[in-house]
Amino acid sequence: MNSLRPQSLKIPRHRSNRMKIPLLSLVSLLLVLHPASPVLAQGPLTPPGAPAPTMKSLDQLDAKLEKRTPISSVPITISTPGSYYLTGNLTVATGNAITVTVDQVTIDLNGFTISSTASPASGTAVLLSGARQDVTIRNGHIRGTTTFSAGAFTPGGFLDGVVNNSAFSANLRVSDLSVSGMASDGIVLGAVEPGMAVERCSVAICGAIGIQSALTRDSNADTTGNTAIVGKIISNCIGETVNTVVASAAAINASSSADNCTGVAVSGVGVSAVNAHNCHGTSSSGNGLVASNASNCSGTSTSGAAGIDANPGTASFCRGQRVSGIAIDAGIAIGCTVVSGTVNSANKFLGTP
Repeated sequence: MNSLRPQSLKIPRHRSNRMKIPLLSLVSLLLVLHPASPVLAQGPLTPPGAPAPTMKSLDQLDAKLEKRTPISSVPITISTPGSYYLTGNLTVATGNAITVTVDQVTIDLNGFTISSTASPASGTAVLLSGARQDVTIRNGHIRGTTTFSAGAFTPGGFLDGVVNNSAFSANLRVSDLSVSGMASDGIVLGAVEPGMAVERCSVAICGAIGIQSALTRDSNADTTGNTAIVGKIISNCIGETVNTVVASAAAINASSSADNCTGVAVSGVGVSAVNAHNCHGTSSSGNGLVASNASNCSGTSTSGAAGIDANPGTASFCRGQRVSGIAIDAGIAIGCTVVSGTVNSANKFLGTP
């Protein structure tokens, strides 16, 4: 007998009867409903012209960002603070080329040359007039017409390259500059004020001082009538004086320290410093090197008093040369040697002869 309970009905599952609309038909429908749809709008088929330049040159950017002022002719007096740059090589027939009478000035020679054809010699290429502060001169060349031959200078062009004419100036800097053919001085900022600095400069053929600055480094000065490089701290420099103006002038003269320097003099001292380290001084008729304390230095003199004079101070691990004379004169000589000559010291240590 069959059960009276109703049987559960199994309803067959059928696949969906939804219509599938082809993609192409869907696009056609959208065009009908929205004929001006911006998504499907087309631009012009004609190609545009060649693209126009959109970038500015470095000079344009520099001029805009720094608000630099061009210098296109000389002589000129700068009386407004700011940044200035040369636009080309510039020449004066006489007198100063650039005179600065205000503080906070940067002059970029931009790789160009300031020259003078003055005869007789006159003027200064860049004169810092009065007590100036925060002035920078960089990146270029200064040329005069002074020459040196047969032991004498023949002056012409500029008297001086870069000169600060006040003892009250501060924070002056000259870098990456080459100066040649000056009848008098090359670069003169001031030998005491600590804010004065000369870096990576080259001076050649100057009738008087080559470089004068409290701090001078990575620079050289040769064929100068007076001291080649003078200041408080001098490092990584080479100086040569022909001693035509001051017979006793040193090639390198540091009132504090000289480090890794070479000085060559005719009648003056090759290198003179309170503290000299890793320096070499040579002189024909003067002392090769003079220092209160000399370490790892060498000094040579042809006919002067001594190759190295460190008396009454200390000469440590130094090497001296003076034929038939005193190679090293020191209060204390530690680990020193000689090429020729003798060591004059009451206290000799570590094999010093």
